[in-house]
Amino acid sequence: MQFEHLETLLLVPVSLFIMLGALVFHSRWTQRVRLRIQSGSALESMYATFSPQRRRLKQISFVLAAIFIAIAAAQPQWGQTNKPVKRTGVDLVFAIDISKSMLAQDVVPSRLEAARREIKTILTQLGGDRVALVLFTAISFAQSPLTADYSAIRFYLDKMNPNHMPVGGTSLGRAISDSVELLTGKSRDGDDSLSMKRAKNQVIVLISDGEDHESDPIAAAQLAKEHGIRILTLGIGTRSGERIPSIRSDGTRSGFQRDRKGEIVRSKLDEDMLKEIATITGGAYIYFDGENSAANAILEEIEKLEETELETLLKERYRERYYFFLLPALLFLCFGILLSERRRKLGLAGVASVLIILTGCEDALRSKVSEVENAKELLAQGNPTEALAELDGIETKVLSSPELDYNIGTLQHLTEAQDEAREKLARALESDNPSLVFDASINLGLVLGARQEWSDAYKLFQDALVVADANPAAATDEERAIARKNLEAAFLKMYPPCSEIDDEFEENDEPLSATALEELKVPKAVICAEDDDWFRIQAMAGTRVSVRANFEPLRELFTEEEPFLTKPEDAQISLFSSNGQNVVAVDQGSEETLANDIASKKTARSLDRVLVDQTTVGAQSQVLLKVSSSPGRDFRYSLEIETIPPCQALQEATEPNDSPQNASVITPETGPAHLCPGDEDWFKIEVGPGDSFFADVSVSEDKERGTPPAPTLQIMDAETMQVLSEGVEDSGYLTAGIRDISSATTLLVRVGGVSDDEQGPYKLDTYHFLPCDVGDDRYEENDLPESAAELDGQLPVHRYLRLCESDDDYFSLGLKEDDPKLHVGVALTAFPADQEDPYLSDIQIDHLSAGGDQILHAGVRPEEQTPDALPLRSLLLTEKLDEKSALLRVRGEQDFYHLVQLNPSQPPQENQDKSESEEQQEQEEQENNEDQQDQQDKQDQEDGDKEDEEAESESAQPEEGEEEPREEAQMNPQPTDTSENPEMDRVEDILKSLEETDHNFQMKKALENMPNLYIERDW
Repeated sequence: MQFEHLETLLLVPVSLFIMLGALVFHSRWTQRVRLRIQSGSALESMYATFSPQRRRLKQISFVLAAIFIAIAAAQPQWGQTNKPVKRTGVDLVFAIDISKSMLAQDVVPSRLEAARREIKTILTQLGGDRVALVLFTAISFAQSPLTADYSAIRFYLDKMNPNHMPVGGTSLGRAISDSVELLTGKSRDGDDSLSMKRAKNQVIVLISDGEDHESDPIAAAQLAKEHGIRILTLGIGTRSGERIPSIRSDGTRSGFQRDRKGEIVRSKLDEDMLKEIATITGGAYIYFDGENSAANAILEEIEKLEETELETLLKERYRERYYFFLLPALLFLCFGILLSERRRKLGLAGVASVLIILTGCEDALRSKVSEVENAKELLAQGNPTEALAELDGIETKVLSSPELDYNIGTLQHLTEAQDEAREKLARALESDNPSLVFDASINLGLVLGARQEWSDAYKLFQDALVVADANPAAATDEERAIARKNLEAAFLKMYPPCSEIDDEFEENDEPLSATALEELKVPKAVICAEDDDWFRIQAMAGTRVSVRANFEPLRELFTEEEPFLTKPEDAQISLFSSNGQNVVAVDQGSEETLANDIASKKTARSLDRVLVDQTTVGAQSQVLLKVSSSPGRDFRYSLEIETIPPCQALQEATEPNDSPQNASVITPETGPAHLCPGDEDWFKIEVGPGDSFFADVSVSEDKERGTPPAPTLQIMDAETMQVLSEGVEDSGYLTAGIRDISSATTLLVRVGGVSDDEQGPYKLDTYHFLPCDVGDDRYEENDLPESAAELDGQLPVHRYLRLCESDDDYFSLGLKEDDPKLHVGVALTAFPADQEDPYLSDIQIDHLSAGGDQILHAGVRPEEQTPDALPLRSLLLTEKLDEKSALLRVRGEQDFYHLVQLNPSQPPQENQDKSESEEQQEQEEQENNEDQQDQQDKQDQEDGDKEDEEAESESAQPEEGEEEPREEAQMNPQPTDTSENPEMDRVEDILKSLEETDHNFQMKKALENMPNLYIERDW
């Protein structure tokens, strides 16, 4: 039950107060008057027939009448009916430019935010109009189709952010074309499979600063004109222009957008283009001149247009039931008026009239057919299959009726033909007979229950009880009881008790039964009210433990009256000592975030890098984690746990190698290592005359400190301890090397920190080359096309390869299926240091035919080099190729070189067999962290560019030196966590951004369909 005017119920206590006051006043006034009148026979005669009980009954009647009138005035409603509602309006598409130039702040607070506010203002004034949303930069896509659900449009408006777009630039033409496709339902290739009923008047509101460098907006405007679509252009910005800010993840500004020449970009409003677009289509150009100025102008233009009937909807409405209260109110009122305060006898006419009012007529008879009677007998004997067969073909003999549909549907249900039973019983619900509707609702609910559609079954059981309440004769008390039991059973199927859906980690309700976590992650678990979950985490003394728990409702039953959380401590996590007795850390939530948590129905608890000592971890080297909830609070939750052991526990197996005397021998397995404060690592290798030796050090972020270490690298002579080569920066690596060692010796490699406090992981890669007449690099023998070495397509750089005299190197590189292009180059190494010209040696890379006898694409020397990147000697760029792999040849003078891939393939996705629930959880986590991560990645890149502009690259490099064992060339390939390679070009940026926004399928499709164009002005 609901009330249309709930506030009217306030009249109930008010009317009671007034009437009771009036009755008390009248009673006391009557007594005072009676005392003033002298007693006598007339007075005694008057009071002889007076009845105090009748007076009280009369007063109660008036009070009840007032109460029922107040309830009727509130318009009580229950039961539902469908009513057709016609929706009229115009079709409206907002095409919004979300390129970086829209972040300019010549409009307060920014162009994009001003556009967002204007659209939201327009939405508040629209009625039945359908609205769609198109977002565009150099690509364009429909973020939302035509809809009357303005809340969805507001949601997408709040989410739009230039940092989410994989490419920059501005393409007004593509935005207009996509908007036309939305409004007409016809794609660019002429496919009209998406066509729908069009409004007579359709409008595109194009919002931009007008700078278009990527498309032909005039041709697109002509297309809109051909379809009768008007374009209202909204120019946002100033004619003088403004710089485009670069925004950090915390919302602060870090600088301004620069072009490829390093100049600060200034974005200006191009009104001429926007005016011409509007003029072609018969629209209007609107200039944003302050808050609500554009919204008012656009609404005025829309109001001029004729509305069209867009669709007719069946809308559920509650049935008015006020007359159930108005009728007794009138009866009580009439009764109170007619009831005398003096004693009289009640005549039979009053009884008869009451009986007439209360007596109804029942019609429980249903039509009888012989086949139906036979089917009933067979069913009574327990033969539903034979009973259904008896009714086979009956629909050709008699007219279809709800009763017949009910009989057939019931038998189909009993014989497990649930699909057919569903259709028949649904038809039976159209009956006007309440008893039949009651029975059909119950049986259809059972059918849906058999199909595990418990939500719909629950609603049908509810409907059956509503019918029975409104029509007492429709069901017996026993049938009502069965309906209630079915209703309860369906509810339990929809929302089983928490104890019945405990997770795989149960029983873990006590510290002694805590679940040991093999992986520091719990993707999905359930916490029941007052039923704690305990987990066991391995940790040694000095470990820092971090825990994040995400809580969601176990059931979607929370309302404003019964919210998701009532207080922060409804969900909490605690870290305990190994015996479960001592609390180390706890997070019970915060009052500051409670309102947002209730609104989003999500909350998080976290413990950040809690340091545990020996007393806490005990002899078992473990701590306990407790997840708990308050009474009446059941949640689903997930856990992410991180343990950072003390630095000494992370050191490599070669320890102790912290002195020249304890230097570990370099082997092919030498690789990942760890720097700790006050510690340095020493390695050694035997080299011979004519050998060459190089070493790379790459670093990764230290989990404890959140920053990578700053290492130093030296190659030294073991006998004299003379430094032969000092490490230099080389495109994300710290590298050192010695060419053509003069005599046999032992080399020492020292890795330390620029300060005694450096800490974090690093990887040491070594490359030992024998003389050319003895051996070559790790890919030999690859001197002929038929013996070409296969390259790992995922490595961005293959470092330290060698060409010997009259020796070509051949490589086979697999191409990506979705983007079969060649973007490769060769760069010379940083040694020897006295070579100022990085192109001193002549080296060339070419793409050959499969047989190696023809050059298909020849490498060229780049005109410009990326600052702080490997200087490319020869660059090979091709369009899409028709082959699955490409044959490459490197030839030139004897020298060392690096082979660089500008568009390496992505690593294969791990754990392809993840369950759907895990994938969904990962997608939600990605959406929650997406904004912060995108902005942080962009900020890192901008900071790096800024450093490149301010600092000159170092060119000084050390002397020649010496190398390692005699057998074959050794090397440990690329570091596990390579720092970014500046040669990775825009292709990698696009792929990375697309991966991070993988949930936006419209954007992904737009990017796939985007022409292969170079975007010069990507702001």
